[in-house]
Amino acid sequence: MVIIGAGLLVALDLLRLGGVAAAGVVTTALVWLLCHQLGYLWRDGVAHGRRNGLLLAAGAVAGLTLLTWPGPYAPSMVASMVHESNMLPTTPPVLLVGVLQLGLVLALHAPLARLMQRPRWWRPVVAVNALAMSIYLWHMAAALILVVVAERIVGPATRPDAVWWWSRPLWLVAVLVVLLGLLTAVRRWEAPR
Repeated sequence: MVIIGAGLLVALDLLRLGGVAAAGVVTTALVWLLCHQLGYLWRDGVAHGRRNGLLLAAGAVAGLTLLTWPGPYAPSMVASMVHESNMLPTTPPVLLVGVLQLGLVLALHAPLARLMQRPRWWRPVVAVNALAMSIYLWHMAAALILVVVAERIVGPATRPDAVWWWSRPLWLVAVLVVLLGLLTAVRRWEAPR
């Protein structure tokens, strides 16, 4: 299913690149359907093993490099109004990111499963997992708050440069701090009684 779908995706995206813009609507739906199916391959045991994971990850990195470095696809895998990306319409490189993620999951599953047998490591994972939906629902609000504040202080964002890249760890910490504040504020409504 995934291999046939990937072939169909490539054919449709060639049509889109050839000028049939409507094919982009179908490629967007198809990429996310195929990413969904990758999860089934993992959970059903079809895709398994460290070696297979490393092969999938290496193949995905090679494919991403070939498709984005010389082209024809942009290197960005996030939606942006500033530069071209692969998100809308969604393109084959996004599926390759999903394959890369599956490969990493397969490669790391066994050692992480062993680590989770230790209560010292398992308890924090369970604690964060209890907040997973709240984190999912509020993380973009936290980032948006920071974007608005940053634009008020330093002006609108520009194209990413070296300073922008080196500031990303600080940015992630700042998002985490704002997110923790939001989670604290909304916890009483979201926590089960």
